Amino acid sequence: MTHRPSTDDAAPAGADDDEDVAVNDSAGATIGDLIAERLKRRDLITGALASAVVAAALPESFMSAMAAEVKTAKSAFSFKEVRAGVDGDHHVASGYNADILIRWGDPVMAGAPAFAPHSQTGASQSKQFGYNNDFLGYFPIEGSRRGLLAVNHEYTSTELLFPGLKSVADARSGSADKISKTMCEVEMAAHGGSVIEIAKNQSGKWSVVPHSKYARRITLDTPMAIAGPAAGHDRMKTSADTTGRRVLGMMNNCAGGTTPWGTWLTCEENFNNYFLGPGPQSHRESVNWKRVGIPGRRYAWGNYFDRFKVEKEPNESNRFGWVVEIDPFDPNSIPKKRTALGRFKHEGAAGIINPAGGQYVIYSGDDQVNDYWQRSTPGTKPPTTTSSTAACSRSRGSVRTARWSGCRSCLDKVPSTRPTTSTARPMWSSRRDAPPIFWVRPSSTGRKTSKPIPRPARFT
Repeated sequence: MTHRPSTDDAAPAGADDDEDVAVNDSAGATIGDLIAERLKRRDLITGALASAVVAAALPESFMSAMAAEVKTAKSAFSFKEVRAGVDGDHHVASGYNADILIRWGDPVMAGAPAFAPHSQTGASQSKQFGYNNDFLGYFPIEGSRRGLLAVNHEYTSTELLFPGLKSVADARSGSADKISKTMCEVEMAAHGGSVIEIAKNQSGKWSVVPHSKYARRITLDTPMAIAGPAAGHDRMKTSADTTGRRVLGMMNNCAGGTTPWGTWLTCEENFNNYFLGPGPQSHRESVNWKRVGIPGRRYAWGNYFDRFKVEKEPNESNRFGWVVEIDPFDPNSIPKKRTALGRFKHEGAAGIINPAGGQYVIYSGDDQVNDYWQRSTPGTKPPTTTSSTAACSRSRGSVRTARWSGCRSCLDKVPSTRPTTSTARPMWSSRRDAPPIFWVRPSSTGRKTSKPIPRPARFT
């Protein structure tokens, strides 16, 4: 079985790789276990697993035979391979080219000031292109010649954004004496996402369409609606939002997806990095915090904004870790956090239309090592309208979670239970996902267990 570090293992201060530490206490098989079991000699020959790590575990005669077969294997690519290496240039294969479309600090919104990296403010950054792109989604207006590009700005590298920080540890210490309030405001504005209009000219070059009516920046200050089964729950309520139905912004948006009705799904991933602590050990959220890795150690925002400090706003972190749906064609639309799709460290929301029933099926993974995969299936076919409200409000269905056993995988249906606020069954403590309403999750043996799991059964 795959080695699982203790749930008490902690990364050093300033680290941002907590997602690589297993916190799942389940004894069930992981996909790593399945891969190891199914590993065949041909997989080693054709894949990247033919490495020194593998070589150390295999006899020399086997590796020699494998090397001979690799030399005679025919490549599936027609271009000359780029030599591996690291330098200051951007290398592409011969016959190809790479152009800069848009850069951090380039204007997105009307009135965006000129980029001034040594004197950035939150206000200026909120009109400029954000930092560290991840998911890209293209929405055609004129086929493949003009359309909208939706871009995730996952996180900021503080040590690269600002002068004067001597090390990564300084930048990620969460220390107020090293990271100022203005720096935090810039980081918050550099997170989120951008919608830009792009067009291809006669020579095939793409460029940003300036002053587009579709242009939009989404930051940590963008008002969003909490939609679905978690909306209005007591554990979604804060001093700034006593209804539990409104939240400002999205964070750590990694992968995503596009829907058949023309909306952008953007996934909040390692949200735990943004909340400073410690929180009270006796608080009802304490098990939740431990399960997801709160407090984090990467950002200093909690020194200046109470909502990122767990002892001041213990429920604020519950409002992050969702899939956000955005209409890229309406810059005035309110993004919606679709809580029916579950709360965890989302790594994607890839969808297909089931040819058998016509439903739109979404697959999603968790960035935390040794956690779950899930599939959510609305109960109705996708609508023809491009309105995200109309599209999602009438969708109902079910969710299944992957269970790995032997050389096969199964999808266990997650039965629902009524929501609860019991401190004995903490919200957000299941292995792969966890919104603030309880569902029983299947164990690795197929038996029901007492641990909660979210039910992304509908998009409302």
